[in-house]
Amino acid sequence: MEKSKTKKVALLAFITVILTIMVTAFVDNRNNISEESIAALKELNTDYDMVMTDNLLDSEDSPQIMTDIFAYDQYSTVNRGLIANTGEDMILLQPLNEISDTELKKIAQEYNEKIPEIYFEIDQDIAVTEDAIITEDLNVVTNTITEMVSTEDVSDAIRVAVIDSGMQEDHVRFSDTTIEIEDGANVIDENSDVEDDVGHGTHIAGIIAKNAPDAIIIPFKIVNKDGGKLSNVIKAVNGAIEADVQVINMSFGVEEESDSLKEIIEKATDEGIIIVAAAGNFSSEEAFYPAAYDETIAVAATYYSGKKLESSNYGDWVDVAAKGYHIYSSVPYNDYGFKNGTSQAAALVTAKVAVLLSEKGDLSRDEVVDYFSQTDRFVKGGELVDTPVLL
Repeated sequence: MEKSKTKKVALLAFITVILTIMVTAFVDNRNNISEESIAALKELNTDYDMVMTDNLLDSEDSPQIMTDIFAYDQYSTVNRGLIANTGEDMILLQPLNEISDTELKKIAQEYNEKIPEIYFEIDQDIAVTEDAIITEDLNVVTNTITEMVSTEDVSDAIRVAVIDSGMQEDHVRFSDTTIEIEDGANVIDENSDVEDDVGHGTHIAGIIAKNAPDAIIIPFKIVNKDGGKLSNVIKAVNGAIEADVQVINMSFGVEEESDSLKEIIEKATDEGIIIVAAAGNFSSEEAFYPAAYDETIAVAATYYSGKKLESSNYGDWVDVAAKGYHIYSSVPYNDYGFKNGTSQAAALVTAKVAVLLSEKGDLSRDEVVDYFSQTDRFVKGGELVDTPVLL
């Protein structure tokens, strides 16, 4: 064997052993886990070259040695991994080698069978529907705004987290909007650069800024042009909780139910945060998460007439509907365009929640839904019949 290859194999073995010990100690300090489960965890991590790459709820506690080791590109990974939910922490385990989704599902099942004290689930891909944009050239120069200014007293303004693809914070749409960028707001790269290379988040933030002009927008970037994972969402929601937001907009989702996602949603709800989530654009009755959780306000999309948008999901888990057709809003590079979908409908509802909270004070999720139900606008027929419509 070549000397360089021998060194690489040795380092790989070292990484696996060290990080296996770390994750075992990390879990053991926080839970009553049996010796048999600890042994199984060590064995499985070694068998599948699975290593801890993040503590999703407290990234500052991640061991420095992990950061140093994974600075080497040949040992980093963008593969889909597993979320290990200990009940108090959520640890991301990723394979050093490429593993197919089919095989990863079998591995997750094996972890769950052998380690009953911890729940392991696949780190799902996030579905953020990108609809066609019709842009309009407004001949706006990007650098015309050097800083964002708000003349309003923001001490009592409603704080709205927009968990999405980031946003163009210096877009002219936001010239009179208060925007706060949290440390680590870009949970993908673990920095504060929320530049929107997808275009979705800027459009969503623009809808909220237009319809709730006094709200403070706090963006979190969970998706980039290469996509995003469920683990990113968990970190962002935890960051939003720490940022003391009152409303969270989630114009995305996953198709498979997730215990870890539900747990972080419940944590946010327990803090009094209202969560608005898009119902999804698959023209399906199947549940879409987090919208389908009882803790969120699930939003379907309609035309201006109140008729259901063909692509919108539906079902008894949907709480309200809002216009989601040909919605005009900001897009990157100081431009504007139209988009369709439940993402846009959710943003409109988020804005209305922010306005309602500013007028009525603290309200629970159920109180907000009840208030929105006191309307004379309902879907008149089809799959969303009798669902209240916000236009």
